[in-house]
Amino acid sequence: MFDLYFRKNPFGGEYTVFAGLEECIRFIANFKLSKEEIAFVRETLSPTCEDAFFDYLEGIDCSDVEVYAIAEGSVVFPKIPMMRVEGPVAGYQAGKIFGIPLRGTHSHAFVSSFMRLSILKGVFGETNPSELAAFISYAMAFPDNF
Repeated sequence: MFDLYFRKNPFGGEYTVFAGLEECIRFIANFKLSKEEIAFVRETLSPTCEDAFFDYLEGIDCSDVEVYAIAEGSVVFPKIPMMRVEGPVAGYQAGKIFGIPLRGTHSHAFVSSFMRLSILKGVFGETNPSELAAFISYAMAFPDNF
């Protein structure tokens, strides 16, 4: 799940008008990873990553994705979600398009999926428990890319 919002109004304005919902829905409805995109992810991630993960990526079609949004043309303000997307989505595209290394990075959705530290062993001071659980799990899953 992720929320789409912005931090500052563009062009120094006091408000923004929400537009582009139809294009977003069309993109999600037609989303499918190509073999080339999956190959990119395979080359980028640790060689310890299981083949089942790449099989999973081949099957993602976003039919289970749900979109909640405010009405097209609504006046919107910074830091207020305009759209919420829930379901299996991929976040590697920025790395491929803009050359951003995928190693050492992970999505907010991954971090947010951990609600408590009790699933991991150890004592870690006064860190936010859900974020710490996510970081530890990521490091365990991708020990060469952390």
